[in-house]
Amino acid sequence: MPALLAATLLLLCAAGWSVIVLQQRLFVQHDRELEVRELTGTIRHLDEVLTMSARMAAATGDVRWEGRYREHEPALDAAIKALIAIAPVAFATDLGHETDAANQKLVAMENRAFEFVRAGDLAAARHELFSQDYENEKRIYAAGMDRAEEALRRFVMSQNGSLRTQFFVLAIAFATAVVVTLGTWIYAARLRAGMVERLAAQRIVAMEAATQAKSEFLANMSHEIRTPMTAILGYSDLLNDPQQSAEERATCVQVIRRNGDHLLTIINDILDLSKLEAGKMHVERLPSSPLQVASEVVAALSVRAAAKGIGLSFEPVFPLPPTIDSDPIRLRQVLLNLVGNAIKFTEKGSVTVRLSYDATNECRGVLRCDVRDSGIGMTSAQLAALFRPFTQADSSMTRRFGGTGLGLSISKRLVELLGGRILVTSEPGVGSTFTVALAIESTNGAPIVVTDRALPEARPAEPPTAGVTALAGRILLAEDGPDTQRLLGFHLRRAGAEVVIASNGRAAADLALESGAGFDLILMDMQMPELDGYAATALLRSKRYQGPIIALTAHAMQGDRDQCIAAGCTDYLTKPIDRERLLRVCADYLPRRAA
Repeated sequence: MPALLAATLLLLCAAGWSVIVLQQRLFVQHDRELEVRELTGTIRHLDEVLTMSARMAAATGDVRWEGRYREHEPALDAAIKALIAIAPVAFATDLGHETDAANQKLVAMENRAFEFVRAGDLAAARHELFSQDYENEKRIYAAGMDRAEEALRRFVMSQNGSLRTQFFVLAIAFATAVVVTLGTWIYAARLRAGMVERLAAQRIVAMEAATQAKSEFLANMSHEIRTPMTAILGYSDLLNDPQQSAEERATCVQVIRRNGDHLLTIINDILDLSKLEAGKMHVERLPSSPLQVASEVVAALSVRAAAKGIGLSFEPVFPLPPTIDSDPIRLRQVLLNLVGNAIKFTEKGSVTVRLSYDATNECRGVLRCDVRDSGIGMTSAQLAALFRPFTQADSSMTRRFGGTGLGLSISKRLVELLGGRILVTSEPGVGSTFTVALAIESTNGAPIVVTDRALPEARPAEPPTAGVTALAGRILLAEDGPDTQRLLGFHLRRAGAEVVIASNGRAAADLALESGAGFDLILMDMQMPELDGYAATALLRSKRYQGPIIALTAHAMQGDRDQCIAAGCTDYLTKPIDRERLLRVCADYLPRRAA
């Protein structure tokens, strides 16, 4: 009897241990099922990211999309390997050679498309990625992934079924031990299932909100970009009308220039936000006059306010610090955005800019700039979403005021980089007040000197003179775009320079290295076929070419200038090229024209 009891107890202990082990394995399998779902979802998402990156590169010609493509490729490979590690047999069996072949064809098409983009042949790139063959391979690949996902689900379910069978066999043989363990397992399984359902519901809500925000942003950006583009294209057609008078042609040019400037502002906002998101936006700490910055902003926008028939006033409250350590360019950018918004959203009444200083002690204080308007105002719900990127208080399709929804988000982050914050109060139908509060502190412990005397108000910058900077010398212009060749060549020749055109980097290097070519300056586009500007410049420097080389590039992100200088360039100009800046920079490196 003792031996039987001992054997029974041993069997019960073994059953209990087996139940515990089985319970843990079931939890592991459940986690694996969730992991399979997440991995398959990740693979689908990354596949769409790669497709979108390739198609955006083909649609825009921007080679930076290829960088995003290459950045996500390793993540997709890692996710597929992780999926294979979970269920290698099922995955390898059900994915099939046909799906793998489709994937290889897709990768090959995308790589060919990137080659076409780098070569500047966007039509060929679009043909690769928007063709019926590409869509067919996508469908084959998607169908294969569906089969693979179903196979993985069956694989995990079969594993769960096997464990449950063992579990119930032990439950029948050893009822007491199994019943207790089964109750615990049921409770835990239900708890986990409920958690999974709640998480799934939250994920669906978040995805729907993200999709809605994306749709609104794309619609908004489409409107903001297409509207000035419509004016540019339309008035360009009017310029070709021989019946247009000289005055009408001048009006067309003004409209085209104004809408071009608006497009450039949108692009700059997007670039600024990209720098802020990447943590690569840097601000200076220079002695700056807050009174001068604020008064210049008011002076610059006074014409816009007058055109709407509303008042724009500046109220400095003395004493004020004559200078602060800050970034005057970024501070001006913030105030231009806030005052510009106040004018835009005010139909009648006035906008007031009030500058004041609250001293904590003689070495520390807070500089405040209040922008108060009598405009449409905002509700508390609108205020809560005000500083989110791509968001406006009125995001409906029929909004009257336009805008990308980037300005306030950029302004908020810039102010935070400057060591301050933006506050806002508003009442619908009454108006809004935006306050920029900057903490001012003496860097060397010396008192912050304040003044009761008003400093001279800043005046709007004088318009540039109509004269053209005179040039003397021989310039090699390396540029593959025919329109840009004609435009830059016209400006340079009109200024007095002799210009030789090279349509790619290889031709530019050959011309510069020719015996007796005698170029005084090279203007080098950094994106060209055969040999790009970086490689051409590096080649020239390796051949001991000592002449000045100025980079011409549409890349205006943080670090792009350093990349050009590292390649051997002497200076750097960003596109679109401003005529006067182009001529001034060229004059700095060309021989001086004799008087």
